[in-house]
Amino acid sequence: MDRDFIKKTFGLSDNEVRIIEEIDRTIGYYSEVTRSDLFLDCFISGKEGMVVSQGQSKKSLYKRNIVGEKVLPKNEPTVFYTMETGVGMSDSYGISQENMVVQQKTSPVIGDNGRVIGVMVQETDVSDKARLNDKLNHMANVTEKLSSSGLVKEGVTDINSETGEGSILLQETHHRIKNNLQTISSILNIQRRRTSNEETKSVLADNISRINSLAAMHEIMMTAATEEIELSDALRKQVELFESIHQGVNQNIRCDYDGVDVMVPFEKAQAISMIVNELMVNAVKHGFRDREEGVIKVRLLEGERQATVMVFNDGEAYRENPKKRKTDTGLGLEIVRGLAEDKLKGTYALESSNMGTTVMISFPI
Repeated sequence: MDRDFIKKTFGLSDNEVRIIEEIDRTIGYYSEVTRSDLFLDCFISGKEGMVVSQGQSKKSLYKRNIVGEKVLPKNEPTVFYTMETGVGMSDSYGISQENMVVQQKTSPVIGDNGRVIGVMVQETDVSDKARLNDKLNHMANVTEKLSSSGLVKEGVTDINSETGEGSILLQETHHRIKNNLQTISSILNIQRRRTSNEETKSVLADNISRINSLAAMHEIMMTAATEEIELSDALRKQVELFESIHQGVNQNIRCDYDGVDVMVPFEKAQAISMIVNELMVNAVKHGFRDREEGVIKVRLLEGERQATVMVFNDGEAYRENPKKRKTDTGLGLEIVRGLAEDKLKGTYALESSNMGTTVMISFPI
């Protein structure tokens, strides 16, 4: 390993270079112990990294040494998310330098003052499993369509039908629900402007945001052909709307979204939308409480059997008092936890440090 090159290229201190060198010295041993390919990636910028060390097991997926090759967000989003937030991941897909579908586990490498100077990546081949899952999902969809084909009977219209009267009725239903929600939002907004009580204003603002989130999902369903939603598109629109509302209003809030394509049922998409909304609102209210600016990043990642929504803010670290959990957690995180566990049958995890706070919601797909 070229010490001067590493130090200059990645802007590392002498102590940080020693950390990188120690990993490089032992990475081959740990690759054999774990029987997997291990890599150490360092980063030139938020959009480009480089493989600086590689450990190959006896059953390596790689035919060549890839040290020195580029690492890009479009192929390995989990790696860059760990770099940005300092949070490791245990189940996500990536595309290797040799164009294989791999399962990745990531861990941050911490340098001076708690900053992330690199990411350790463990890769396992799942290309066969991914192809099998695609075939099984396709078969399940075909079976569902065949089994539901007899639901349209004389005098009865199936509301889930993809064409004809059922589709029109379904879209009209979503249209009316959206309009009703927007009416309720308008009424609450009038009440918010009229009250002089700051606590009441805050509560009304939170509920207006929740209602608008629901209305946005129904607006998306107005043009959907089925009762499933492309979740990434929906979340991107939601994050852009949130940023446009909060940009330049007392604070400069920058929002960033990136995610893979995942189709989910409307009910599940609605729950995820509510979760993301709560976490973004919480970031503004608590993480950026005493700050003039902040960054919120939302990521949607797909693993072998689950998807994960991650919401990160670079604000003040979250501190939970175990003796007053409900009070300290607040209604927002209680809603998030409840939706994740009850509606998504998933898991909730929160990690916070001086880099910021990340909430991860993983759910089966």
